[in-house]
Amino acid sequence: MNNPLEAQLQSTGRTRGIVFLSLLCTSVALTFRTTLPSDTSAQSRNVATTKVHFSNYRVLFDRNSTGYPASSASFVYRDGRLSMIFQKASDGDSGLQASQTESPDLGKTWSQPVPFGPGVSDKKTAFQACHFSGVSAKGTLILGGFFNPSGIQTSGEGINWRPNTALIGRQPRRDQDIEWTRYESGTFLGEQFVERGIVTRNGRIVLAIWGSAKKGDNWQCGVLLSDDDGKTWRYRQVGYASDLALRDRSAEPVGYNEQTLFEAHDGTLISMIRGRQKLAQLTDGRPRETYFSRSISKDAGETWSTPEITNIAGTGATGVGLVLPDGSLLLAARIPHHVQTTWIRPANPKLYGLHLARSFDLGKTWQTEKLLQHDPEHTEFDNYYNTMNGQFIQLSANGWIYAFGQFDMRRKIHRMLAFDLSW
Repeated sequence: MNNPLEAQLQSTGRTRGIVFLSLLCTSVALTFRTTLPSDTSAQSRNVATTKVHFSNYRVLFDRNSTGYPASSASFVYRDGRLSMIFQKASDGDSGLQASQTESPDLGKTWSQPVPFGPGVSDKKTAFQACHFSGVSAKGTLILGGFFNPSGIQTSGEGINWRPNTALIGRQPRRDQDIEWTRYESGTFLGEQFVERGIVTRNGRIVLAIWGSAKKGDNWQCGVLLSDDDGKTWRYRQVGYASDLALRDRSAEPVGYNEQTLFEAHDGTLISMIRGRQKLAQLTDGRPRETYFSRSISKDAGETWSTPEITNIAGTGATGVGLVLPDGSLLLAARIPHHVQTTWIRPANPKLYGLHLARSFDLGKTWQTEKLLQHDPEHTEFDNYYNTMNGQFIQLSANGWIYAFGQFDMRRKIHRMLAFDLSW
């Protein structure tokens, strides 16, 4: 079975454990676009379908009232300890940097958060994001992130152009310190948003990355590949559409950005890609919902197929998905802006939350597995930002946690939620 990098991490010095418990998911069926192929032969149908159980929905971490808003986080679980790197979710707000905490008891108690990442000279204007990216076949902890000397409020460009320094860290198994390497803007792309990734069966490290190559370009998404334990990296493009007519507003870039990576049982790499505006819309009519696209690689990430629109809508998803024992894929995505485009009629157009979807044909088509529409206190989500991109965390052979941020500007809530998965 394919394991996300995050799930393979093992404990060392500064980077130890954090885990996301819980879920009491409400099950509601979504209706999907029916014009896509329904072939499921890519998955072996003579294997018993894996039944996934969801339980123990809870608040995992909430220090918002003491000055530690946490609506974006990454985790590593090893040697019985769960470590979390977190910060307030944003598009690159000035003055935001990451913190780290750890738990010896899967989130019941947490250590006092401490600053995390390379030093930042001007903390009031700079933005820096850091996260656990995975672990190599040799047990080296791999970390990623990016640094902007000036955040979106102080750069003068907003989200239209965010040239940054990519950050990749390495911590060999027995080392206490993390060695950070800085890749200046233009090394891989002009904007270099390094995300999480996987380690393939052959030991190759594959990290997702996206951004514009130069000012004025649309976004593209790709992968960084390493075959030497994370010491050196090369960029391979996954998806790019250069047509500026895809934009709703001429100055605002669109394109392929965040990805969810899988490695199927046969070694195929699958990327489910978020697209923006006309690139990922089915129609010019309203509402303009955006759908995920799919690309695959048969050569461990060196080359990728042209992205094709699928039947699942969304505005963001976990960076690494699960490949279940039966070969099916499990994706955790945010319910989109306009839920009436995907819900069975009659539908409540104000229903939002987390969509757990499953594919039996390597990501070509998707169906609803579970829907989570409220927080642990049963307050319904009222915005598509309420459930931020999360992470699957492995505890045992058939036991996982999914942890995700709750981002609620109206109620000033920034905390981490979680639930258990088992089969």
